[in-house]
Amino acid sequence: MTEKRRPLTRREFGFLIIKQDCLCGCGCKQRLDFTKPKLVTDEHLNSLFSGGKNELENRALWLSECSKPKTSAEAPDRAKVRRIEQGKTQADRRAQKKAEGKHRPIAGRGFAGSRKFNGEVTWKT
Repeated sequence: MTEKRRPLTRREFGFLIIKQDCLCGCGCKQRLDFTKPKLVTDEHLNSLFSGGKNELENRALWLSECSKPKTSAEAPDRAKVRRIEQGKTQADRRAQKKAEGKHRPIAGRGFAGSRKFNGEVTWKT
C-alpha cells in the first residue's frame, strides 16, 4: 500500500525555501510568491504512488501553476494504482464472478465450422 502524504512542518517549509533560493522547484526559475495563500505547493519529486517517500529530499516547493500539469498528468496512473490496491481491476471482477458462478464465457464470432490445418472446412450440424 502507498504511503500517506504527510504535510510539511514550518521548519521543513523554511528549509526548502532556503535550499531552493526561493525559486520554483520545477526549474522555471520563477520566484516563489508567498503573498497569497495556495500560490505555493509542496510536490513530491518521486510520487508516493510510484514508490517515493515523504522525506525532505523527495520534496520541493512549486508554484501552483507549475504543479497543476504535473498533478493532472499523474492522475491516471494514481487511479490505476488505487484500483489495484483495492482489488477493483477487471481481472479481479472476472475472478469474483467466476467464483460466484455468474461467469459467462466469451461468445465466439459465429463461425459454425472448424478449419483443418490443410485449409479444409468441416461444418458442424
